[in-house]
Amino acid sequence: MKALILCLTLLLIPLPSLANIGVMVAGGNLSAGYLKTTASRHGLFWTFDHKWFDEKETYLTWQLELASSHWNNEYFPDIHAISLTPIFHYVWEHDSFTIFAGGGVGATKLSADRLSSRKLGSEWLFEDKFVLGTQFLDHHRLSVSFNHYSNANLASENDGLSIWYINYSYLW
Repeated sequence: MKALILCLTLLLIPLPSLANIGVMVAGGNLSAGYLKTTASRHGLFWTFDHKWFDEKETYLTWQLELASSHWNNEYFPDIHAISLTPIFHYVWEHDSFTIFAGGGVGATKLSADRLSSRKLGSEWLFEDKFVLGTQFLDHHRLSVSFNHYSNANLASENDGLSIWYINYSYLW
């Protein structure tokens, strides 16, 4: 519900102020032992103009990602998740495209604490995200990400899980 309110609020903001906002969609697979399931993810991200270690063609920057995920659950109801993750990108700019690599740690709220045989131990998990991708034609991004979810042993059970995603993003 909060994500819906945020999206509606963004529609009321004039378009020039959307210069640092993007949308993303992703599909992925989770494979852990006998568990094989699919995952989808969509969301908004905000890029920030600040650049650290700014050299001629390389720099470090960051973005904030708000995402909603759906994980198919083999034996139990499907899981829905909301994540908020800051992600740092190391960027290499070239003439017609940009390559980036990065990672971040955020928080995820799940609708359940069990994915098939995986006992996650909590509905609140950490999300570790590693990404490698390219930005082309100024507004489009294509990347591969590895997302790991765990409660960092803050609960009695912590099977954790990892998902590989292929991501497409559009940046205004």
